[in-house]
Amino acid sequence: MTDRATDALIVVEAARIALERRAAFLDSTPADTAEAEAAWRAAHPDAALQSLTAELASRRKGPRAGLIRTFGLSD
Repeated sequence: MTDRATDALIVVEAARIALERRAAFLDSTPADTAEAEAAWRAAHPDAALQSLTAELASRRKGPRAGLIRTFGLSD
């Protein structure tokens, strides 16, 4: 598998987890504010998401470079 394909899979998996976490936050509280979500995320860390984020950060100068490479974007 190419680096671009691997990066794309990592980005997709991180987005899936982030969306699941957003849904879990919304299910847990009626207060849909940035502050409430930040507090919820701090109280409910996700090891898988942290691992994926760290993996992207370790690839060629961080996640931005991975996204640029994966999706063929310009700087």
